[in-house]
Amino acid sequence: MHESKIGVKKTWKEKKQSKYEKESLIVQIALKVENKPAPWILDSGCFSHMIGDKQRFEKLEQHEGGSIKFGNNDGAKIVGRGTVKINDGKIRSKEVLFVIGLKHSLLSVSQICDRGHDVIFKKHGCEIRRANSGRLVAVGIRTSRNMYTLTKTSNGSCLLGKEDEDWLWHKRLGHISFENLVKIYSKEAI
Repeated sequence: MHESKIGVKKTWKEKKQSKYEKESLIVQIALKVENKPAPWILDSGCFSHMIGDKQRFEKLEQHEGGSIKFGNNDGAKIVGRGTVKINDGKIRSKEVLFVIGLKHSLLSVSQICDRGHDVIFKKHGCEIRRANSGRLVAVGIRTSRNMYTLTKTSNGSCLLGKEDEDWLWHKRLGHISFENLVKIYSKEAI
């Protein structure tokens, strides 16, 4: 599944004047669509990290792992296992299953915890921290469909004031609802 990133390009176009109007301008908006990989969804019911996009593997070995069954009773075949870069390569995850036909990228909460991390879910997002040091590893947002997905973070960004930042954007955008704020954030428009 691919999501679209919306870029806005504003151009000014002169409006034709009637004899009763003063000079004015009309703003036109052009939207740019670009393909990007499906976001990583944190899944508490998933037994292992898994993905259906072979191109996202850094290393991939053939692995006849049987098949899996999803909540809607659809099945899919496990054909490989390998290492995937997550969050623009800042995180590497090993033992990720390659599942033919899987449209989503799923991160197993139990596998994250088994590897020495804590996953903390909050109202508007989540955090993954190292259990022994508390160091922040990754952050996610809660989508309008009540799923938690990892977000991209740039080096040097302050993640500790994330809740305060949410409120700041809420105010900056005219007290927009948090549901719409999550939609805008997931499109990386802010």
